[in-house]
Amino acid sequence: MFRYKNYYTLTALGKTRHTYSLPRGPVRCGFYTFVFMFCFSLFVWTFLDLSPLKNYQLVSSQNQLLRAKTYILYQKNYDLAGRDSLVGQEIKILEAMINSEDENAVPLNPAYKMVSIEEQNIGWRIFQYKVKIGDRVLYEYVADRKRPQEHQALKEKLGVIQKNIEKLIQTRQFAPEIKIVELADKEFLGLAGDLIVLTVSKQDALQLQMDGAQIAEQHKKTLQRELKIAKENKLLQETPLTGSIRVVGKGAGLEELRRQIELCQRFNSSLLNRNTELVSRTYNKVLDYRNNYARTPSMYPLRYVEISSPYGYRVHPVTNRMSVHYGLDMATPEGTKVIATADGRVTYSGWSGSYGYMVQIYHGMGISTIYGHCSELFAGKGQHIKKGAVIALSGSTGMSNGPHLHYEIRRWNVAIDPTPYLRRDILSASKDWNNK
Repeated sequence: MFRYKNYYTLTALGKTRHTYSLPRGPVRCGFYTFVFMFCFSLFVWTFLDLSPLKNYQLVSSQNQLLRAKTYILYQKNYDLAGRDSLVGQEIKILEAMINSEDENAVPLNPAYKMVSIEEQNIGWRIFQYKVKIGDRVLYEYVADRKRPQEHQALKEKLGVIQKNIEKLIQTRQFAPEIKIVELADKEFLGLAGDLIVLTVSKQDALQLQMDGAQIAEQHKKTLQRELKIAKENKLLQETPLTGSIRVVGKGAGLEELRRQIELCQRFNSSLLNRNTELVSRTYNKVLDYRNNYARTPSMYPLRYVEISSPYGYRVHPVTNRMSVHYGLDMATPEGTKVIATADGRVTYSGWSGSYGYMVQIYHGMGISTIYGHCSELFAGKGQHIKKGAVIALSGSTGMSNGPHLHYEIRRWNVAIDPTPYLRRDILSASKDWNNK
């Protein structure tokens, strides 16, 4: 490079020679600028403290991380609250469909606290009495019109029971200790302190084809469940933390972020505890639904069904006379497996006149099923049978004109049409048992 008056000449040597002319002023200005920036950088590096900037960057990154965590927690809480609300609605719907204990989750009202006795004539000489709390049935009793002394004694007992249960409710003893006491002649009483709250006589046991002690225990469980209903009405209580949780804004400080995180954690804990209780309650409900459905004769006693004679009036195929047919006749080859239509206990197994070889199963609350004209019986008297178990083989014994199965449902020893029971599902079956 050679300097001339107002410019510098730069010569590049190689295979060819190149010459560049650079103005003197811009070159000097660029050189001085470079020297100034280099000296300024040395000054800043030596004397300027950059620790506040580093602290600011650290705090800013921590705040951004906290905001991200808070937003994630908020989204989880929002989703959890939504699912919690849906679960609560589904539980309320299910309980409403089966007339559940919570009475639409409202506190007990005066109408609900009232204990009443409903009288119903179910036959030309049979009266049925229902002891009820509001619209819910506690016990059922049957009286014979032809026995006026026993009839009057039963009404007096029920009147005493009605007053005693009202006392328990008015004193808010929703979980009293009930003791079953056996008296003479196989009569059982339920005592809450010195108050008689239930009674089971020998006649009741014969009518229901069950042991009196078992009936008394069932009545005891029913009464205890109904008396605890006031404590079961507090489903899906709103937590006060819900209104305190909100989306954190961009300008929120560190303390606000920490407070929101703490609220989110407490809210999660509250929802978790409540959901655990709801799951436990729902599980118990499901067990009740399943048990009620298992005791309901809601299926056909044969795998392949062909109804040859429905319930009602018909011309008898053997006598050729008009008569009432108290069940369903199902045509089937001899030796076809016959299955129990519900859980229960065998009360009869053997020969029974026109029914031929017959099996009778009692399912509770006065309901029993009969399977007639069988060729071979597998279930013995007193045996407990599960729904769907094979109990016999079809045949043509007794008064029969061909191989078929006679299927009959009785309630309180009165034959009823089996057809409506064949349309029961798990919800309608549970509703039937709760309304009985």
